[in-house]
Amino acid sequence: MNDLLLSEFQKADLFVLNSNLETFGCVVIEAISCGCPVISTRCGGPEDIITEENGILVDVGNDDQLCNAMNYCLDNLSSYEPQKMHEYVNKKYGFDSIGVQFRDVYNEALQTKT
Repeated sequence: MNDLLLSEFQKADLFVLNSNLETFGCVVIEAISCGCPVISTRCGGPEDIITEENGILVDVGNDDQLCNAMNYCLDNLSSYEPQKMHEYVNKKYGFDSIGVQFRDVYNEALQTKT
């Protein structure tokens, strides 16, 4: 993540991803890692990332849900714990976690070849 993006996430109260389709959602992970709560549509990737502790999911195209979620988050910013959000991302998507997962897949692939 570049320094400008990092700085903006750290200053922001909330990040909103109002998308029709996402394959994964790197920007969601980056925002959460910076302690910024996220509101996102259920558009393919964020459903596996966002929890009650770091944000809210809304249905694609549902403007009422989106507006309500933004109001809720802004009214309850103190309920989000930036350090815990960062730790969640580091534990689930950090180098150590992902490296172990790649190693396990690689080792499994090697074992099925023999």
